[in-house]
Amino acid sequence: MAEKWTNILGFLTLLAVLALTWVFFGEDPSAPTVGRGEAFFPSLASEINGAEKITIEDADRQLTLTNKDGQWHIGEKDGYKADPARIGTLLRGLVNSKRRDPKTADKSKFAKLGLGDKQVTLRIMGMGKKILVDVQLGKRAAIGSDRSLSYAYKPSDARAWLVTSLPEVSPNFLSWVDSRISPIAAQRIRSLALAEGKVMSRASPTAPWVMEGSDQTPRELSTQVTDFSNLSFSDVKALSNPLKGPAATIEMQTFDGLSVIMAEYAMDDGHWVQLQARYDENDIFQEGNAVVLPGAPADGAAEAARLNTRWSGWFFKLATVGSAAGS
Repeated sequence: MAEKWTNILGFLTLLAVLALTWVFFGEDPSAPTVGRGEAFFPSLASEINGAEKITIEDADRQLTLTNKDGQWHIGEKDGYKADPARIGTLLRGLVNSKRRDPKTADKSKFAKLGLGDKQVTLRIMGMGKKILVDVQLGKRAAIGSDRSLSYAYKPSDARAWLVTSLPEVSPNFLSWVDSRISPIAAQRIRSLALAEGKVMSRASPTAPWVMEGSDQTPRELSTQVTDFSNLSFSDVKALSNPLKGPAATIEMQTFDGLSVIMAEYAMDDGHWVQLQARYDENDIFQEGNAVVLPGAPADGAAEAARLNTRWSGWFFKLATVGSAAGS
């Protein structure tokens, strides 16, 4: 008899635990199993190449991405180009996403899944403003080694689902750009001419960094050069000419003939920079009879042209606190 009661109590305890799981994680014991493993967006694979507009919004922000001749542009940032690789990751993830587990149909429980007030709404429009994707995205989830799971709800569905392969989606424009100001690796840099006539330089790619009149060690100077090469931006705007001249100008030269002029301006309570690249094939470093070009591109002139295409007409707000000229 005692054993019977023990079994009954154990069964009741299990039910209680399952009930709590359903309450806290949106699990629904009555959810149908039909649909598991099916594509979350069944027709998207055949339509995604016609995507023309992406909107991403949460409770506070909205981001608009528009496809123009195969290049995506950010509407809220004067049409600045989005990173094609990041857009590609988003679109592939949507196409490959599958329904994993059905969740609650009770919208009063959506908040526990990160849906509702904290959700991110993603919409993709195709030709003729046809809606290709309309989905609300909630919390990320991980089960075992699978960390590509998200809670999601489509207005056309009866309930929320746990979905595979969806990438993280944010209305922060920095999620959709390469925020490095300059892609020039520190190993390529030969000299940095800073404010007030200060120049950091090294005689060869393997020589120590020096700066006349400075008591900083070569290691400390090398760290500053690395920090400079890793500068990133937190905002961007289209601006042909500022109202005032630059507060400082920095010139970076590489061993392979590339030079970058960075003009720095104090605007909008921050430090903004405008950049221009130049290439001089006569300014390539040589050591003995060998030409030493650490990390150099195959075509320096083409690199300078690509950089100017990326930078021309744009001002970038430094993400770091302080002036680049004070590096």
